[in-house]
Order: sequence, then C-alpha cells, then structure tokens
Amino acid sequence: METWNSILKRPEFSREKPHRAIVELVELFRRKGAKRILDLGCGAGRHLLYLSLLGFEVHGTDISKVGLSESRKRLRDAEIRAELIKCDMKALPYSDSLFDAVISVWVIYHNTLEGMQKAISEVHRVLKKNGLAFLTFQSKRSHKFGKGNKTEKNTFILEESAERGIPHHFSDKSEVRALLKNFRVLSLNLGEFFDKEGKLHSHWEALAEK
Repeated sequence: METWNSILKRPEFSREKPHRAIVELVELFRRKGAKRILDLGCGAGRHLLYLSLLGFEVHGTDISKVGLSESRKRLRDAEIRAELIKCDMKALPYSDSLFDAVISVWVIYHNTLEGMQKAISEVHRVLKKNGLAFLTFQSKRSHKFGKGNKTEKNTFILEESAERGIPHHFSDKSEVRALLKNFRVLSLNLGEFFDKEGKLHSHWEALAEK
C-alpha cells in the first residue's frame, strides 16, 4: 500500500486524460442505460472525473490513500460529489448487483493469479444482470514480462523502475478468457503503445457482460 502511495505521487501515474477505451465506451454505456459505474482501482481519479462530467453516477475504490486524496481534490475542484472508498479489490464493500458497469484500467493484474480470480469474482458479484465490465490485463508481449522476482508462474515483482515492489501477472488470451468464464466476452483485443524510451506496453482489453 505504501508503495502505491509513493507511485501515485508521480505525475506519470496521475494522468488527467481518460483512457481511449473508456471514451469509446461512453456511447455503449448510454445505449445500455448504464447510470451507476464503479471505477475499481480509481487511482488519481481521471475516469471518475470524466464520467461524472458526462452525467454518470460514479463510485471509486483504491488501496492508496494518496490516490483517493487526489481523486477527491479533482472532483471537489469540479464541484462533483462521488463515493470513494479505500479497500482491497478482492473484497469490495458493496451489495450484490449494485452497479450497471465496472471499469478497471491497468489494475487487476497487480495480483497473483488467485488474487485476480477473487477480484474478478467480486466484479461479477457487484454487477447487475447484463451489466458491463471493462477490464485490462497485462499481455506477455509487454517489455516487463519476465523481469523482476518470479513469485509464481507468469507473476513477477518488479525490482526496478517506479513500480519496484509491485506484483505484475501476465496473461495470454486463453487465460483471460478463463478468468472471465462467468461472463459473456463481447470483445477481447490488444491495446499497445511504445513509451518515450521505446519500450512496448501491451494490455488485453476485455469488454464483458454479466
């Protein structure tokens, strides 16, 4: 948790612009009549602010008090109210079938495989019937794959960079589908980009329906 508090003080982990995929999903959310959305691992609140300004009722969780503090500041500055809760993604403090949609960008895979399974089970539980989930997973194509201290198959704790000490689990397409076995997968694609140092960042982007 303290590691995440340090990370979220860095500007590159406190982005202001929403992820491309979240922008693209807004039309679908509206078409499906989604109103109440949970941002799982909301960090510094970029998606909370973006979706709130579009009229959605947003809720956010994160394990980092720094991230939640930054989220509250951004929302307060925009005169927006939202419920933010500090908690572990594997044990969400919400009743069953509460949300129309759950989004989680660059979060779920900071776990062991078992931890990911528990987190995804919680996402399923808090979603309404026919609710939507947008979740991202680290691809093995990522430049980070295989680096750091291996703790189990395809899970590594980075020993260098700003994310030192943070676990990363890397998945192939078949594993992502297995993790989402209780959902109907609507789309599953790779989202990739190169950073300033020319390193490849690769994530599976999954859109699924309960």
